[in-house]
Amino acid sequence: MTDAWMRELGLALVPGVRAVRFDPQAGRLVLDDSWQGPIAFSPVTAGEAALVERLLGQGARWFDLVVAADGGVDGQQDGDLRRICVALSRGQLLRWYFGAPDDPAAMLESRSSQYCLLPLPVGDDMAAAAAALEPSVYLRQQAGQTILHSALLHASITLLPTGQDLKAAILEEGNLSPGRARDFRSFLYAAGFLDRPDRQDLPWEFHDLMFHDSSRLSGPVGVAGKGDRFQGRLPKPPQRKPPMAGRVVSLPDPAGTPSYSLAHLLEARRSRRSPQAEPLRLEQLSALLWRAARRQPAPEHVQGAAWWRPIPGGGAVQELEFYLAVHRCDGLEAGFYHYDGVAHALVHLPDRPGALRDLLNLSTASMSFADSVGTPDCVLVIASRMNRLAREYHGIAYRLSLLHAGLALQTFYLVATDLGLSGCANGTGRSDLFAVLTGLDPLEETSIGEFALNGGIGDQEAAPRKTH
Repeated sequence: MTDAWMRELGLALVPGVRAVRFDPQAGRLVLDDSWQGPIAFSPVTAGEAALVERLLGQGARWFDLVVAADGGVDGQQDGDLRRICVALSRGQLLRWYFGAPDDPAAMLESRSSQYCLLPLPVGDDMAAAAAALEPSVYLRQQAGQTILHSALLHASITLLPTGQDLKAAILEEGNLSPGRARDFRSFLYAAGFLDRPDRQDLPWEFHDLMFHDSSRLSGPVGVAGKGDRFQGRLPKPPQRKPPMAGRVVSLPDPAGTPSYSLAHLLEARRSRRSPQAEPLRLEQLSALLWRAARRQPAPEHVQGAAWWRPIPGGGAVQELEFYLAVHRCDGLEAGFYHYDGVAHALVHLPDRPGALRDLLNLSTASMSFADSVGTPDCVLVIASRMNRLAREYHGIAYRLSLLHAGLALQTFYLVATDLGLSGCANGTGRSDLFAVLTGLDPLEETSIGEFALNGGIGDQEAAPRKTH
């Protein structure tokens, strides 16, 4: 005896598959996919090829396919159909629906080669009716559609116009009466979107799993990559950030500062959290910013970019901006500054002593998990002009900006080591404090990383002779 919901289950090839061709002599099946190109499967029998052909367009119900495969409807003799479904799922060529083929209520799509819904009876214990959503699943609205997405399965279910009455069934946890809503809950349960008694806890936190899923081409964003989705509709932000209001502080010329070899710096780099007796000096700060964050005219071979930085970045967009929360620095008063990489100068922003103190204290706290450390001389704040990057890359803009921030942190580490300074990346920060200190709209520009910087590294870590 099979569950009633299985009679509502259908399958179809993804819309990009335009044709199915079968060579009976070679036992070879070829699907013409508009995105991936021709995709071949072999060995394939004539019966399996006929099943795949039925999946073109709106597809067919599972039970109709089972009957066509001469497997009966008891769910036990449908091996050919299950084998071909697994093969199609590995190529991400299959999707599932709930309801009538010509007007389904919900569509299930996967962006993982590991996911395949093969229907098995849920049973009569009403586990599906009583189950809550699986912890990695979230419900959202997008462009007027109701979407249920699983960050664990890399799959999503979209309620179509005829399925809007099923919204309540998604969150219903009780003894539903037999009918469409109960069948839909069983569909969700079989698809892996509802919790199961034997589920084991994952070490991943929800937000980490969701971000990983959505930024690795397996999430709900679809195809991700380079392209301006707002072209012709909104003006692009300029590559160079417009000057900020504040007193300009010129930085000393860093020319002539000697340097270690790269091999030595990579070996000598350490996270050093405690400030030293000698404070950071302005000439040291100038040298670090010059080496790591300055802007210079882009090389001729780089198209579409006017400026270039030592830190690599996707498409030479260079959306990162750098700020300094200064506690003590010989030659520079305490305060919050923006670094102008073109002019190689600092802009002293209006004083917000409370927010500055909180930012410095948070940096101290984030490094005090093992030892007691003092307030850092300076905290370098990495900010992202996300709108700038999002105009060049869709689906992965924030991920790219975090990758760029990681490159900046490593560069800060190496340059700080080269200059005999103490540096330590912070694991967390508060973007609301950055908004207070800068007065900027967080959706235009926001902080995404911090690096504590102090004076010398101490006599016990004196470095060997420099290589010029």
